[in-house]
Amino acid sequence: MSGESGWNPVIWPVKTIIAISFSVFAIQLIAEVIKTGNRILSLIFLEKRSKMTDIVMWMFPVLLTLIFLGLPIAFALMSTAFMFGIFRLR
Repeated sequence: MSGESGWNPVIWPVKTIIAISFSVFAIQLIAEVIKTGNRILSLIFLEKRSKMTDIVMWMFPVLLTLIFLGLPIAFALMSTAFMFGIFRLR
């Protein structure tokens, strides 16, 4: 099927590449979720956690919260790094 313009290009190869790329991305996303979940569960149940592990587990949710509250991404990254850097020094 072609487009609706006067040029009338063939667009099925582009749509096919987009579909294949999305499928590969979805497979990679599922693999990363499984890998991260396995690591978190092993840290929880094997009790090989350190203070640093506990701090790192909180960094990403705090960063997302700051971004969703409307703070620009650069400032959210800097403030998260600053806050958890201070926690690390204590």
